[in-house]
Amino acid sequence: MHEFSLCEGIIRESLRQKSIPPEDIASINVAIGELAGVDIDSLQFWFPVVAAKLQLADVRLNIDIIQARVICKSCNAEFHLQKLFDPCPVCNTYANYDFLSGRELLVKSVSAK
Repeated sequence: MHEFSLCEGIIRESLRQKSIPPEDIASINVAIGELAGVDIDSLQFWFPVVAAKLQLADVRLNIDIIQARVICKSCNAEFHLQKLFDPCPVCNTYANYDFLSGRELLVKSVSAK
């Protein structure tokens, strides 16, 4: 049910953007990092339920997935991290990296009808 509250947050954040009246919103465009801890299928399932609850039944959710990129603190290699705590492919060090991308959840834009 974590995704239910995420849907509420996404919609409420979108409504804060005063450029489009709520009744004219056609879609909400978000970017989600692949290691953000969000179940995309669950988010897509709950979004229409939450949107209808907030009188935005026709609003679509468009999702762009952001690849998880990290930099190894041991050897400075930059790489795509597919699973949390995977080792560096260069020096084989485990979980010793800084995230460059892939853990975010951003409301990118709101589109009008």
